[in-house]
Amino acid sequence: FLYGVSALLKNAGISTIKGAIEYTEEDYSTIMKTNVEAPYNLSQLAYSLLKESGAGNIVFISSVAGVIALPKLSNYAASKGTLFDYPHAKDLIKLIVRTPLGRLAEPNEISSVVAFLCLPAASYITGQVICVDGGYTVTDSDRQFVNNAGTVILKEATGYTEEDYSTIMNTNVEAPYNLSQLAHPLLKESGAGNIVFISSVAGDVAHAKDFIKLIARTPLGRIAEPNEISSVVAFLCLPAASYITGQVICVDGGYTVTGF
Repeated sequence: FLYGVSALLKNAGISTIKGAIEYTEEDYSTIMKTNVEAPYNLSQLAYSLLKESGAGNIVFISSVAGVIALPKLSNYAASKGTLFDYPHAKDLIKLIVRTPLGRLAEPNEISSVVAFLCLPAASYITGQVICVDGGYTVTDSDRQFVNNAGTVILKEATGYTEEDYSTIMNTNVEAPYNLSQLAHPLLKESGAGNIVFISSVAGDVAHAKDFIKLIARTPLGRIAEPNEISSVVAFLCLPAASYITGQVICVDGGYTVTGF
């Protein structure tokens, strides 16, 4: 490169239009390899050239589907992790139409969440915005399915191998997606199914350099106790949480609030 490389632009993307339970393993693999794995690998390859330029820029062009659910694009949406805002509805009719539960909240559906947040069981939820909106902000909805499995490999971004990437994505992304597909008919049959994905603060805030820094930046000054996570999962599976749909709730002692 005669003049060096000062920018990496990722604009390529692919989607397969199907219902969530109709995606095949091949569909999933094709979308994830193009929309997620390719830009990640390209970023690794471009890193040294961008660093050498002294003013490198990486730009990923994503999609509104990453934050606002669109019909028959769940797999595509899963591959689009950028955050976007979305205009609020102009009137009540539009709001109702775009709310998956098709109605406004009942007072007790709000007060039950308030009551829970005031209990010791919610002690590790600090500074979070919890949308009790029937799924309006996400617009897409046996009785409960909880995904708690996860794996991590501690390396610098440029040090990950293809095998590392595959192991992490297969366990943390592909497995819960496939399990959701398998659980769908059982959850639907129950008439009131719940799906809970337990994620990590690492999904919102860059990994701390060491444990001491992580604790120092957590307002509560400690890591969570197991019951502080499980109590939130239990609440989300109760009728009292019936109007919470499709939300990300950070049970992190306030870390994501102060971590940016």
